[in-house]
Amino acid sequence: MQLSDVRARMSLSVRDLRAGGTIVVSRRGGLPSLTTQSPVDWTTRLTAWSPTGIDLYFVEADENDVYALRRYRAGTKEAGPPLVRAAGKLSAVSMRDLHMSPDTGKLAYITASREPARVTLRELDPANDSVRDIASFNKDDIAQGIAGRGWIDRRFVLTRSFRPPNADRTYDLEVLVVDESGQTRVVGRVTQVYASTVRLHAARRVLYMTRADRGTENAYAFSIDTGTLTAVTDNQLPGVTFSGFQPAGQGFIGVREERREDIWLIQQVATPRTGNQAGR
Repeated sequence: MQLSDVRARMSLSVRDLRAGGTIVVSRRGGLPSLTTQSPVDWTTRLTAWSPTGIDLYFVEADENDVYALRRYRAGTKEAGPPLVRAAGKLSAVSMRDLHMSPDTGKLAYITASREPARVTLRELDPANDSVRDIASFNKDDIAQGIAGRGWIDRRFVLTRSFRPPNADRTYDLEVLVVDESGQTRVVGRVTQVYASTVRLHAARRVLYMTRADRGTENAYAFSIDTGTLTAVTDNQLPGVTFSGFQPAGQGFIGVREERREDIWLIQQVATPRTGNQAGR
């Protein structure tokens, strides 16, 4: 995704890694949200590949300023027509958080409307392009903080942030699991989380996130099955934080952010040094 020549839109391109060549799929792609304060991270997900890597689903804003869900199929010259459109202008209804299920091949996504204030978890079945509502949250459910995190088996994981935020810009949030029938269950609650950093590692059945604790920040893992919270890093330095978590095998990749005014001496040694406050 790159900034498009269409104002406030993204240009979405796909490259064929075997045959070569790049195709511009859309010049009106949805504009993803980004936190501008540390820890910097993407807060929405507007694209999703099918498990086979053949189909790419993406959110696009059409000429009428309405969000639509479209699909690009590998080997074709352009994306297909909209599969579903939002029920209102993009200023009133948003579409985000696309996640494909590796078990069913179905696509989950979220629509959020302002009037009435409602967030709906929907599922697209690529076999017949039908759409059904799985679960819905209204204003009384503190729905403004609902975010889709991905699939575990045939269940979908959501987080719900409690408003207003804490004084340090973190949120207290609930972790919810929604089954195929729409039954929603709270599996745990975590305090002082930077909500934009939360990422699901489906194979390990955990959520990675950054939390603030007594003036410092560290990466944590929350178990979907047990509800336990485990520190992943042991940072003791103010001004150091973590973001950009992505699953990688049985572990994860992340970004360590540091204050720009700090100067670090980095030494390569055969074995890790003990007692290092920065956790290096």
